[in-house]
Amino acid sequence: MGKISRNRFYVARDPYRLRDRSGVYPMSIPYRPEIDGLRALAVSVVLLCHANFTVFSGGYVGVDIFFVISGFLITSLIANELRQGTFSFLDFWERRIRRILPALFVVIIPTLIAGWFLHLPADYDLLGQQVAAQSVFSSNILFKSQAGYFDQENIVKPLLHTWSLSVEEQFYIFFPIAMFWLWRKQQSKISAYLFGFAFVSCVWGAIITHNSPPSAFFLLPFRAWELLLGSLLALQAGHLQLSRFKREFVGGAGLLLILFAVFICTEETVFPFAALPACLGAVLIIISNDGGATLLGRLLSARAVVFVGLISYSLYLWHWPIMSFVRYTGFIPFTPLVGAGCIAASFVLAVLSWKFVETPFRRKIFLPSTRQAYIAAFSALALFGVSGLAIHFTNGVPARLDPQVVRYAAGIEDTNPHRDECDKPDADRFKTDDLCQTNPGIGKTPTFIVWGDSFGDALAPLFYDLSEKYKKNGFVVTAHGCMPAVETELRSADVFDCAGHNELVLKLIQKNNIKNIILISNWTGRIDRNNEGAGEELNPDIRTPAIIERTIDQLQAQGRRVFVMLDVPYAPFDPPRYLAFNELYGRNQLRNDFSAKSYLSARKKELDPLIGKLEKKGVVIIDPMPMVCADGVCEMQRDGFSLYYNQGHFSRQGALYLNPLFEPYFKKDF
Repeated sequence: MGKISRNRFYVARDPYRLRDRSGVYPMSIPYRPEIDGLRALAVSVVLLCHANFTVFSGGYVGVDIFFVISGFLITSLIANELRQGTFSFLDFWERRIRRILPALFVVIIPTLIAGWFLHLPADYDLLGQQVAAQSVFSSNILFKSQAGYFDQENIVKPLLHTWSLSVEEQFYIFFPIAMFWLWRKQQSKISAYLFGFAFVSCVWGAIITHNSPPSAFFLLPFRAWELLLGSLLALQAGHLQLSRFKREFVGGAGLLLILFAVFICTEETVFPFAALPACLGAVLIIISNDGGATLLGRLLSARAVVFVGLISYSLYLWHWPIMSFVRYTGFIPFTPLVGAGCIAASFVLAVLSWKFVETPFRRKIFLPSTRQAYIAAFSALALFGVSGLAIHFTNGVPARLDPQVVRYAAGIEDTNPHRDECDKPDADRFKTDDLCQTNPGIGKTPTFIVWGDSFGDALAPLFYDLSEKYKKNGFVVTAHGCMPAVETELRSADVFDCAGHNELVLKLIQKNNIKNIILISNWTGRIDRNNEGAGEELNPDIRTPAIIERTIDQLQAQGRRVFVMLDVPYAPFDPPRYLAFNELYGRNQLRNDFSAKSYLSARKKELDPLIGKLEKKGVVIIDPMPMVCADGVCEMQRDGFSLYYNQGHFSRQGALYLNPLFEPYFKKDF
């Protein structure tokens, strides 16, 4: 390869000269400003999506575009150095260290400080876990493990966006090794191998989405195809000779694919089908400008656009912690205007971060030697890892807050202590009756069963308590998201087989001749949503009230006594956090109640008529409303403890408060 003119890349009047000199684009890779423009497009749609501009409902696909760009640039770099015989693992990873870690550390530090003052213990604990996980490049694995029905809202995870960094970091560890080996052993077949890996990754991700959506979303094996698309493109660079017309057409088609994903896809769009058009669009835009700038390429190469691309990494890092903390307390409605303010603040911090952190580290103004870079990186990672673990193992450092704040906030984690063991039992456990019992130590056969969804799980502690007090025993079988009923194909949030589960519960009841059946569910929510099925309005036989009636008729026909416990009202906010925040910030007078107007309206519409029918059938209706609400106003705390652990579910303290509702039946009937 001939000697490359220095001036080709470092023209004095070139506005991108700092970028080139930083080492991001080594001398063997010509700088392509439209790629920075593509970065600008990607980060912009991500920010607008997260800022609640609903028209950009699929803006999260900007991350997928980043993956394609990363795969393209990294593979271009490695391939060129392998051709020249200059590739070094240490040099490669040093460049990744300088590119990723300094700006990341600068964001983590103020995030930890802000969390110290703003976060409640459980949420600061989560933040500590996030920091510790990111210190070993595995935050994506952490977030995958936390995803699910009972997961905390994303707003309490200020480092949630680092999952994508972990995916890239893991790719940067394994891919160079694989590329080096293939180059030495199977150089002529590298593209074929990478295509095969990408194909398997994409298909595997599409398949696993049906069983484990969080895995498909967060984990590298199911995201690798996006980076590998960029890798394949890099290996073909310079070989695709397209006419000017074809390049314009291809570039336009790429932009349309990206816009389709951004404006048409939503949070409900299944991965990887939302990512496919965005990734292909990015590929087409890069292809179309290989050999000369298209009209779109010139637009993406405009100085203002490229500048946003230059700061895109810092902009991405800053935006989510800012939005997370602004939304966290709920005191300020997160409107698009507030979201725009967050974007503006992110932009200012990103410019500062790019100029004073990213650029100096890349240009080796700071830590000029490779040895210094590695020592500093591993030292900082170790420090953040230890700090994160310390926060986690001290349960979010509750000592930093007033005791009453901690008492209210404790409601967040004051859940049924048996939930992990009892909720959604495996089908094999039904074969041997290896199911949760309220008082198995007394050796008595269960005489009742609590059959419910997450509302049943939340209220289960009252049955454990009364069983111990009155020497009774019963089964507790719950499945969050699954209404306790027959003849329903409802599925839960994690694609659980509700119908199959409920059939097993019915067989359990028959097998053990359980006489007392306690049904607990989110009845009002189920009826109000009409089972979340649009066709139910046309078929009354499959609406929720009809399903409930048929379930009870079937149980009563077998001689069972049926209890239906009505749901507690949904709060318009998260009670334990609301109470704790009010106490922490002294905001107005502390409110201990909320209006249940919307709940009562929904209940009056369809649930009350159903209750009348069930009472005529001899069903025992247990209504918690009179104990927690008066004149349509409901309490959310008693004796300094939150009655709820989130908006709709009672805490363990709340469940125990309802003991008097069932105590008469435990005294004589069970």
